[in-house]
Amino acid sequence: MPEKQEHSSMGKSNLVVGLSTIGALVTGIAGLAIAFISFCMSNRLEAAVCLGAAALAFGLLANAVFRR
Repeated sequence: MPEKQEHSSMGKSNLVVGLSTIGALVTGIAGLAIAFISFCMSNRLEAAVCLGAAALAFGLLANAVFRR
């Protein structure tokens, strides 16, 4: 019985890691895309905020992936 519970908890943690990775990638890519659109429309402040969100998302993702 304990082995099944261990596999179940490992599966749930892998699911959480996968979902957070996908969420960070979606947030980062969307931030870059919206920043580009805002920059083209001369909305510099909005572009800066979106670039900040993208940098934060990609930075947290890189920290999680490359941590030893």
